[in-house]
Amino acid sequence: MLTRNIRTLVIALLSFSSLFAQTQIAVVDFEALGVSVDESRALTNRLMIELHRTNKFIVLEREMLDKIIDEQKFQLSGCTADQCLIELGQIANVQQIVAGSVSKMGAVFTITSRMISIESGEVVKTGIFDYEGNIGELMKLGMGNIAAQLASDSIPKSETNQADVEEIGRMGKVSAQLTLDLIPKAETDQGDVEEVGSMIKVSGGTFIMGNTERGFFNSFEKPAHNVTVEGFYISKYEVTQESYTKVMENNPSKFEGNNKPAESVSWFDAIEYCNRLSSRKGFNECYSMEENNVVCDWSANGYRLPTEAEWEFAARNGGEEIDIGGADNKNSLGRYAWYKSNSDSNTHPVGTKEPNGLGVYDMSGNVWEWCWDRSGNYDSMSLTNPVGPILGKYRIIRGGSWSNTSSNVRCLYRSNGQPYFNRSNIGFRIIRKL
Repeated sequence: MLTRNIRTLVIALLSFSSLFAQTQIAVVDFEALGVSVDESRALTNRLMIELHRTNKFIVLEREMLDKIIDEQKFQLSGCTADQCLIELGQIANVQQIVAGSVSKMGAVFTITSRMISIESGEVVKTGIFDYEGNIGELMKLGMGNIAAQLASDSIPKSETNQADVEEIGRMGKVSAQLTLDLIPKAETDQGDVEEVGSMIKVSGGTFIMGNTERGFFNSFEKPAHNVTVEGFYISKYEVTQESYTKVMENNPSKFEGNNKPAESVSWFDAIEYCNRLSSRKGFNECYSMEENNVVCDWSANGYRLPTEAEWEFAARNGGEEIDIGGADNKNSLGRYAWYKSNSDSNTHPVGTKEPNGLGVYDMSGNVWEWCWDRSGNYDSMSLTNPVGPILGKYRIIRGGSWSNTSSNVRCLYRSNGQPYFNRSNIGFRIIRKL
């Protein structure tokens, strides 16, 4: 039997979705036939993102589903009968479950999927997609197509035509070694993309990172430790929807407005944005894939996400002992931040509050900001240019948002999120090396 606390957590995660009439679903890893298990898992992760983007589904977090499978000792790899999936769906308290396969014959990939109703036990939707090319190209085109089929009110037959192939070609080719569609190259003149806000020069230095005060509440911010960072340029503003749309050719944001921060973007979206912008500007791209992991070339001169240390150093006016993005006490917070008490449950145009001491806006509030680092506990040792743990499922977010209280928009406050999650209170800003 599933332990009561896990069941309660699953129900709590999913019950809120009923307010939006979205279907609660879980997605299990697709069967790998002629492709590696890692490739199949990466494709499944992408499908979860695409299903979420349809706004028709609440997708159960992978970590929670993995925990349920481990708790119940399900053997899904050998379970092809739908009854096995239905049982898993019942335990996970979802309405539907998605399964399928990824196969490869020669240069042709075939993705098949089926959506099963947990209540009736019947297959309610199916999807199929054939594509000749490499798996990087398949990632976005194929899984987006499958998600559209599963989200459709009808069950269309998938047809791969030349227009589809031309569209992915226009968006850009991805190396055959990539298993995530991270760095498409848009065939567009560099001049059509304006500079993404002003970049503020931040001289490097050594500071005490983390919380020096006592209290259990701040345990994730401890221990305080000496950190040295090299200098960098940081964007004066959070990436706006106008800038994001020009680079990515789409706008996923819930609270629309050209000068509002781009939100509802995943960590992977932010990584892709950085590489696309670098390419357009003629800089060397920072990000690539090695063995299914995103890696960063720290010597590259292109755009990237800040490390957590770089973010905190900039948020604290170059390492000063302050805990609000520009303020020395919480009574001044409203001058610098859009947060729960003054946001009216909405984002606001960037730069409409006062900047911090470096001239950087919205380091507290408006939207959370993705950082490069995986989530993990601090160490007490002194560090130089730290980049976070080597392993971990979550990525760090900093700064708090329009939906958070004053405690969560402090410069020291740390949180995290699954890298494929896109929420209306998460955005990002970018940096470059000096």
